[in-house]
Amino acid sequence: MFNDCCNLKPVFFTESEARAHVGDRVEALTDFPSVPAGTPGKVVRALKFATDGWVVRVEWALPRRRSQYFATVVNFSFNFQTQSSPVTDEFSKDEFERLAGHREPQVR
Repeated sequence: MFNDCCNLKPVFFTESEARAHVGDRVEALTDFPSVPAGTPGKVVRALKFATDGWVVRVEWALPRRRSQYFATVVNFSFNFQTQSSPVTDEFSKDEFERLAGHREPQVR
């Protein structure tokens, strides 16, 4: 019985299931290393993981660090900005159902 309830083998999406989630708004149901519980996110991609398994990638709505650089060489000035990459996580089907809940659409 213990082996049945604690099966650690991940369950993956089918291609159609994963693609159907693209665009869905989700919310982190628990804390992740860089994502606090309650953080909103969006499914941005479906990715093939194994020969017949698919995962979804969630991009989290977290503040992104920006940097500005200025330099002047002789009579020429440089001014440019960089922005850190968005925080993303990939989820198998069982992880997605357990860790990223669907958000209700906002009514305006």
